[in-house]
Amino acid sequence: DWLALPNGRWAFIIADVTGHGIGPALLTANCHAYVHALFGSDGNLLTWVNRINGFLANDLENGRFITFLAVVLNPTDGSFSLLSAGHGPTLLYRATGGSVEVLPTQGPPLGIVPEGRYNPPLELRLDFGDILILLTDGFTEWVDPQAEQFGVNRTKMALQRYGRLDAARIIEGLHKEVVTFAAGTSQKDDLTAVVIKRTFPN
Repeated sequence: DWLALPNGRWAFIIADVTGHGIGPALLTANCHAYVHALFGSDGNLLTWVNRINGFLANDLENGRFITFLAVVLNPTDGSFSLLSAGHGPTLLYRATGGSVEVLPTQGPPLGIVPEGRYNPPLELRLDFGDILILLTDGFTEWVDPQAEQFGVNRTKMALQRYGRLDAARIIEGLHKEVVTFAAGTSQKDDLTAVVIKRTFPN
């Protein structure tokens, strides 16, 4: 999801619930509701994620959890805060030099430890042409006929190949590469990607 916050900021959220079916779908709805109730309220990104974690710990059955990542972006200067609760990969592409960095997580998935405390968010900035891409692991874990995963390195190389394009075409290119690599093997997990690109001013 993404939503407007006070002071002109935007929040982008991606999450992945363990399992499939009605139960995980309901947990996704709960998580979505908590995000809309808390984001933009008193506090900050770390406060909001800690509160959501506490709520979800009471909702989740043993063995279930939610990987969760939130970005709060200031579109004026490209600065952003990022907090990952066990979710990845998250890739940062730098237009100058074409490097791609895999960003770390700040703690475990949501719902595992009710009183869990997360490390402070990463504080970074997108320069013009830079890209932040949020993914579910359906991309990296899709296997070919030899059971080899697409993996993070191929994902990084795809981002380098398509990084000069707009967001929709980046996702299209990444999807094409994963499907080609899979060579007919069935898709076992969802494919979700959010591309945040700082474009050059007109």
